[in-house]
Amino acid sequence: MPSPTGTFLLSNHNLSVITDPTVRTALVLRIMRYVSFHPWGSIRSEANRRASKLQPIVNNIWAPDVQMKSAKIFVGGGGVLWTPVVAGTHGRIKTPDLMRKYSVKPEERCGWLASRQPPLSEEKRGSVHNPLLLDLTDRLRSCKGKKNLEILYDCRFLLRFHMDKMPDDIVKSVTGPGRDDKILVQPQSRWYRPKVVWQRPGKEDEVLGIVADDDGHQDEYWSLRSVKETPQTWIDIEWIRSLDAM
Repeated sequence: MPSPTGTFLLSNHNLSVITDPTVRTALVLRIMRYVSFHPWGSIRSEANRRASKLQPIVNNIWAPDVQMKSAKIFVGGGGVLWTPVVAGTHGRIKTPDLMRKYSVKPEERCGWLASRQPPLSEEKRGSVHNPLLLDLTDRLRSCKGKKNLEILYDCRFLLRFHMDKMPDDIVKSVTGPGRDDKILVQPQSRWYRPKVVWQRPGKEDEVLGIVADDDGHQDEYWSLRSVKETPQTWIDIEWIRSLDAM
């Protein structure tokens, strides 16, 4: 079913026809590899292919509780978070709290949403740098005069900066001597997608690049925050994961 970029939404109604345990496990592996922040195709993205990790995921997703009244959010390995949801019309998703508060309407479907596992909190991470926070200022400065700079973000997105199209005011901001201006990449929304930000002392941060959902996927709890975005022709952000087996 349609879902935000970087996630995968499964319908219980459609899942019920899959009874072969091998196919069930293969489907879980394919989705984990698609969503995980570990390198695509690595065994880490597939919970090391351990039956002790995979079987509980299969058991949860194919549980007989079709209305998912007792279903809970869980992480089964591979850096993937599984959330029970109700998907309705116009791309709206009910969260677990809303699922228990309201009954499921005829036009809605219960299912599971696979998304990137939230990163460790600052308290648990300690002195380890947050991999979702990147300062690209020096790299952009060193690429002055080149055509493109490509950055792999979280092993899931490709950021491409067309250096020959960078606006003059940003070029001066980044390359000027003694400037404290920065070009940063930060995680955006609960889906942890990249957001390119122009940060200048004494001025409001300006969003230069962001992932936009073509389907306008929103709901009461997970709606994307509206941000002031300046259209940029020099920044491309591309989801690079594939559902292919090979």
